[in-house]
Amino acid sequence: MTPYTYNRRCSCQRCRCQGLMGPAMIITTGVLWLLDSNGWIYFGQSWPVYFLVAGAVILVGRTASVEDHAQPGGPQAMVVQPQTPPPSWSGAGTAPPPPAAPASAQNDQQVKS
Repeated sequence: MTPYTYNRRCSCQRCRCQGLMGPAMIITTGVLWLLDSNGWIYFGQSWPVYFLVAGAVILVGRTASVEDHAQPGGPQAMVVQPQTPPPSWSGAGTAPPPPAAPASAQNDQQVKS
């Protein structure tokens, strides 16, 4: 079993839950502020609610399904480059030119003739 790794391009439920903490805290602050302005609770004593909301978001994120999860760096991230012939080749379908003889071999041939 491979360990879970967050992938922002994945559409599984666990990856989609990763960005919920910030919005959940902003909504919690707005609701607590609204309740404070109506006199139902005192905002200064409502800090435990933040811990409850944070715990709920973490619990939802960790227990969410990973069905159809795509690990980062998987097959979708691999790019296959087409192979092109070296620039010294004259064209497609022809064999590459033979390797050049070393300079010492050319000098030996010149000395013999």
